[in-house]
Amino acid sequence: MALASLLEFINCAAVVGIAIVIYPIVKRYSERVAIGYIAGRVIEAAMLTSGAVMLMTFGAMGEKLAASIGDAQ
Repeated sequence: MALASLLEFINCAAVVGIAIVIYPIVKRYSERVAIGYIAGRVIEAAMLTSGAVMLMTFGAMGEKLAASIGDAQ
């Protein structure tokens, strides 16, 4: 789970990085579209980050639940 979360965070950085690298190319055609593209990719990165945080949280909660069930028996 930790590896999956790490890869998700790397993906978030790559998503925003790609948008920043492509910005000058798209800006030649339309600055509004270029800024909208970056905004969309930043929103995507935020949603991916929240998913990675939830993955880590649910993993920790599952481990604690399994430990508490094991102690009860």
